[in-house]
Amino acid sequence: MDGQHLQREAQWQKRQVIKRWWLNSLLYDAPAFEGLRNSMLAHLEAVPDAWALDLGCGEGRDLMSLTYRGMRVVGVDLSWAQLRLAKERMGEERSSKTAILVQADAAALPFPPETFHLVFGKAVLHHNICCLEVVLKEIIRVLRHKGYISFAEPMASHPLFRLGRHLTPHMRSADERPFRLDDFYRVAALFEKCEIEFWFLLAPLAYILRLLPRGEQMFQKLHAGLSRLDRWLFQRIPALHAWAWYGVIRARKCEGPW
Repeated sequence: MDGQHLQREAQWQKRQVIKRWWLNSLLYDAPAFEGLRNSMLAHLEAVPDAWALDLGCGEGRDLMSLTYRGMRVVGVDLSWAQLRLAKERMGEERSSKTAILVQADAAALPFPPETFHLVFGKAVLHHNICCLEVVLKEIIRVLRHKGYISFAEPMASHPLFRLGRHLTPHMRSADERPFRLDDFYRVAALFEKCEIEFWFLLAPLAYILRLLPRGEQMFQKLHAGLSRLDRWLFQRIPALHAWAWYGVIRARKCEGPW
């Protein structure tokens, strides 16, 4: 990421971290993303004390989930404000392992080659769309031989969230762009044993219940049911993939030169 983009993204993160807290809680609080997170990690082979990089860890929603799986985790984010929230979250939860937090740019990771067994990230690559190839090179550099990647990225065409983005441009970084289908294929081309899954077509309709007093239990039931229906629809009607809210890409580092 060049200097201007880096500074612009950092300033946006600083301004928005508190403002977006309520929105992130609405959208991502458990159990809404549990199925997606499990999907991201479904391909991993058991490696005792594996090192995982949570790239763009934000306020740390996934850090502890990785430590609970027995991994030693390094959380990286460009925003010190996000890392402060991640540290607070780590203090509230308990695990046999503790994550390490590092402020860094995804396009210039401060780690030696082949450090990590897994590079994990949720909604981070689309913030680096202007330098995606550079970021992917860094991911490959720090990933061990036959190491794994798991990324989940928001997509561009879901009608509800496309409308939301249009109505709230002030809540979006100037340099971000949701993934399109071809962006997933760009990532897949650099790896092997790649799998792409699509999530959330009708399930986001359940969020209206989460806004209501005492609506959480109804939200959870409706969201779970619609998520199962979404999985069925995506499996049988591939044309619907482009209308998903999120896509998940799981892959392994190629054995030879990429």
